[in-house]
Amino acid sequence: MNSIRPLVILSMAGLFMAPASLAAVSGSSREKIIGGLEIEASHPLTRSVVALINIVEPEPEEAFEVCTASFLTDRVLLTAAHCLPETDDGGEPQALSIKIGVDAYDDGPRLTVDRGLAHPDYDSTTYVSDVAVIRLAESYSEAKPLKLARPQDLRGASLSRMSRFQAVGFGRSNAGRGENESYEGLGRMRTVDLQSIDFVSSSTSEELLIQVDMNHGRGFCEGDSGGPALLKAGRGKSGIVGVASTFESRGPKDCNQFGYYTNVLPHLEWIKRAMREIVK
Repeated sequence: MNSIRPLVILSMAGLFMAPASLAAVSGSSREKIIGGLEIEASHPLTRSVVALINIVEPEPEEAFEVCTASFLTDRVLLTAAHCLPETDDGGEPQALSIKIGVDAYDDGPRLTVDRGLAHPDYDSTTYVSDVAVIRLAESYSEAKPLKLARPQDLRGASLSRMSRFQAVGFGRSNAGRGENESYEGLGRMRTVDLQSIDFVSSSTSEELLIQVDMNHGRGFCEGDSGGPALLKAGRGKSGIVGVASTFESRGPKDCNQFGYYTNVLPHLEWIKRAMREIVK
């Protein structure tokens, strides 16, 4: 098994690892998530999970990066730290918004994000602590916030290997790298059931990431960054147990080997503090 490594392309025949966001494109697709299903416009998750839009070129034709975020309250959302745009002066993110609904590219309204807090231990080269909270300029009254999974909600003291969960995101629907397929399906809300197979740490941290097997045509890809892994806990409860972060690939395709979620459980206290701080 390959260890967690920084974003790097070794060769087309070697290991490719990337954040599961990126990709500024226009247009949309009705294709499925890799191995999963589209979410219908009437599904309750459309009020819980949204596309996170970062405009990188407003003119002459808007281009933007796509990530995914989840409502924790009607104004605060959870996402990946690498989805927050970098600012030269260290100020608040600019040109960042969320898009409600199943399609990031339709003409529906966007809600402005006016503040973001990345985990203080986040490392952009190793993706350690790749988790962040963002604040909307105004509350969204129709939001259906998701709960964070807690150790007491689970069968044991913590998440176990072979746990099953539901992944949700706005990422691309294929694993190709060709010019016409690199961003196929990006921007459409989809879901897929995945299974954790291991916990792995980066070479610079003991923090354990949730590893999922994507060798069999089921997984997440660019655009799904920040999206939730919803663990089905006891008594029908579900909660966010992971935040989509990075993936590994081999050969001429992407997103076809292993995916990695930031484990929410070790970060629960920070997330709760950040939720309080960001609304002050």
